[in-house]
Amino acid sequence: MQFLDLCVYSTDSDGRDSRPVLEAFAKVLGSDIRFCDGAGASDGLEIVFNKEKGLKKQLKPALYTVLEPCSEDAASAAVKVKHAVIRTRLNPVLARAMVDNRCSIELSFAPLIGSSGVRRTRALGLIRTNLKYARKYGVQILATTGAKSSYGLRSPHQVYELLLVLGLTEDEARKSMFETPSKIVQHGELAASGKIISETVRIV
Repeated sequence: MQFLDLCVYSTDSDGRDSRPVLEAFAKVLGSDIRFCDGAGASDGLEIVFNKEKGLKKQLKPALYTVLEPCSEDAASAAVKVKHAVIRTRLNPVLARAMVDNRCSIELSFAPLIGSSGVRRTRALGLIRTNLKYARKYGVQILATTGAKSSYGLRSPHQVYELLLVLGLTEDEARKSMFETPSKIVQHGELAASGKIISETVRIV
């Protein structure tokens, strides 16, 4: 079983551990990680934004892009970014647009780990809603830890078991852990190498 985690944060952004520490710990766990620090074209780039204008200003070359829209208008802009990973609450309109633009919905463990009460209940509700619409419309699901330290990393077995508890099927869990993230990274690498024509982002 394999797990490729695309949302790991080091001290190059707001993480608490260095890249070498995180890489060494992930190796012990048997997981493969990519950094979402936005430190260069070989990194993932995370953008949190409230308005479409904010998204336009922050977009730059990256291996892949993770978008966290903080309003309905921002979410509508986010799903127009081809091949992006989106961190939001799905609805039918957003789900259809994500399929059209080959986006993925993130299923992150970060809001669940160390949380309790209302916060955990809301996080679980978000996962249930997104799983419902992802299944109905065929949106790709991407499992991530959102780790900002070595303690946030998880082994492939831990991730798989947690995904099953959250309601994913065995096939959905495996795809979200390795097949989907592998496709995202492969597309980014091919675009960076010029072997495919990178699709431009058009927000109108």
